[in-house]
Amino acid sequence: MRQRASGSRHPLQDREDDLRERLAQTEPRQANGFRLVKGVEVPWERFRDIERALCDILAADELPLRRRLYVGTRLLSALKENEPLDLNQWSNEPLPEITGELREAIRAC
Repeated sequence: MRQRASGSRHPLQDREDDLRERLAQTEPRQANGFRLVKGVEVPWERFRDIERALCDILAADELPLRRRLYVGTRLLSALKENEPLDLNQWSNEPLPEITGELREAIRAC
């Protein structure tokens, strides 16, 4: 009998019950933290809050897309630099001017 790429001679569907049983017996793994940038660790619990805030910001249809992207960028930057978070301030402060240099940088991405 020819051996399959998975290393077994039996089709996967024939081994499903065994695989499910083995999976049920394994201990779940969980990351201890998230690395925002090199040297900046974020605990997993805080990461979930950050992820939720970013999703809420990006889904805020009452804000123009440019504002949502700006606030999300400010949030990530503040986390990276270990600065205080102020979503209300960032939502109301003037957006930076889009200069020719910035347009070139955006196009380069």
